[in-house]
Amino acid sequence: MELTVFITRHLPITFNCNRIFTIQGGDIELVSLFTPKDMKRYAKQLQKMNIMFLNQIIASDQSLLDWKLIRELYCQRPTKQMNWYKEIRSLVTINNSLTLLPSYFTFRPRVSVNTSLRIAPDHRPFISLWHPTHPLIVFGRYAQKKTDN
Repeated sequence: MELTVFITRHLPITFNCNRIFTIQGGDIELVSLFTPKDMKRYAKQLQKMNIMFLNQIIASDQSLLDWKLIRELYCQRPTKQMNWYKEIRSLVTINNSLTLLPSYFTFRPRVSVNTSLRIAPDHRPFISLWHPTHPLIVFGRYAQKKTDN
């Protein structure tokens, strides 16, 4: 969903998304991957980005998200690749690629996004729904059910 918004950013379309990046939960905490000294160094950055679990920065195909996508999803402003990401990438991936080591395979948090967008204020809005377990976006117009009075 985020990529769709990013790709269409130059079009005269506004998106109203009810998804706030809250920490949904996970089973691999980042604090368990870092040494206490490193965690102390990275804590403020991770807190600002609302990242607490490895699950938040992996894709459904069990690969680590690349920095560019993490930056677009979680950062307030453009920034260079942070040291915590470099360290996570070296710890949990095969040969510093984006492919996770089998011991770090985990679930992606189930988040359903219901987003509406309006092209013109007087028209019915388009609706897009994202299915959290399948890479599927459903896009269409909101249709009101007619009732007989």
